[in-house]
Amino acid sequence: MWLDTKLNFADHINKTITKAEKTVTALALVMPNVGGARASKRRVLASVVHSQLLYAAPVWHKVTNGRNLMQRLRRIQRIMSIRVCSTYKTVSGDAIGVIAEIAPIDLLIQERYDRYHGMDKKSGKDKTSQTVAREME
Repeated sequence: MWLDTKLNFADHINKTITKAEKTVTALALVMPNVGGARASKRRVLASVVHSQLLYAAPVWHKVTNGRNLMQRLRRIQRIMSIRVCSTYKTVSGDAIGVIAEIAPIDLLIQERYDRYHGMDKKSGKDKTSQTVAREME
């Protein structure tokens, strides 16, 4: 966790995003789009990047209201989803998230925040699933 003088956590998020980008690049060598591991194994490898991105999310979740930071987080998640599905880069971000069965990063941040504040794990996952289902309608 990196702290800056303004306590806006932008430094932490920027360094975390940089670290996650390096991890995605390294994992891309392990899971090429043609051949390589199956989607279930790719999803496990993608969870490594999610763990990096969501570290201390209950603390900095309000900072993601800034469009630039959330856009960068979504970009990394989109790259991961493309790798999980072994698909083309031209697929839309929303569609690839559905195909990869990966919830949007903003909902995962909210889920971590809710769990930190006392919601049990099953209820948090159910809430995220319901929100995803509502957005798909």
